[in-house]
Amino acid sequence: MRSGHRARVAAGAIALVAVALLVGIACGSSSSSRRGEGPRGSRGSTDAHERCDNDDARVAQVDVNGDGRPDIRRVMDEDSGRERCREVDLNFDGRIDVVRVFDDQGRVLREDLDFDFDGRIDEIAFYRAGNIVRKELDTNFDNAIDMWIYCANGVPTRAERDRTSDGRPDTWETYQSGRLVRIRYDTDLDGRADRTENDPEAEDEHRVILSCTGPATPLVPGVAADAGPRREAPDAGTGGAGGEIIEAPDGGIDFGEGE
Repeated sequence: MRSGHRARVAAGAIALVAVALLVGIACGSSSSSRRGEGPRGSRGSTDAHERCDNDDARVAQVDVNGDGRPDIRRVMDEDSGRERCREVDLNFDGRIDVVRVFDDQGRVLREDLDFDFDGRIDEIAFYRAGNIVRKELDTNFDNAIDMWIYCANGVPTRAERDRTSDGRPDTWETYQSGRLVRIRYDTDLDGRADRTENDPEAEDEHRVILSCTGPATPLVPGVAADAGPRREAPDAGTGGAGGEIIEAPDGGIDFGEGE
């Protein structure tokens, strides 16, 4: 019952992420203490989060629902004017649900997502030159990564799964042109594969196809066009707690994409 509820919440959160990022809703935080707790087992560094700091940056914050707390935060590089970071509180609980970090060219570098609003990160996507190269997922919401997906040219090349939640992968999947062609299993959990399944897609037509896209890629075409009147949030100063909080207009707002 609980797992079904979490699945429904996660599905709803994914839809909210897609809509929010398409219409340009960006950062909603003034300090790292409001970001979700990072999961165990990540293979990536958190150094990218330093780009969300206020030092030598212009910061704009927006209070979307008028409760006096920033729901959206956008950090801009003082020298180049490019966006460095966005943070979003999707459900107005005071905690960050989406952190999107940009590189110096304005391309997405990393994205952290809390799908079930429990204050813990459920998915991390790592990008190179604006394209996803690895996704890490906590599929059972226990604050530990149990799935690693490696991507190239928008499709998976391989994946690893931790089916027993012991922190070690015990299933390895190989893909060709995005198609699953082989699975190796560690059935006795000694760290080595001891069973191989070839061409598994031919035997299981209902197998879930892994995705190498993310919320940074438009998921709901046409949403931004129908979002109603919007305005650009003004710059809110440099440093400090992130600048003055402004209230969002009734019709919604548009922050655009990283430049």
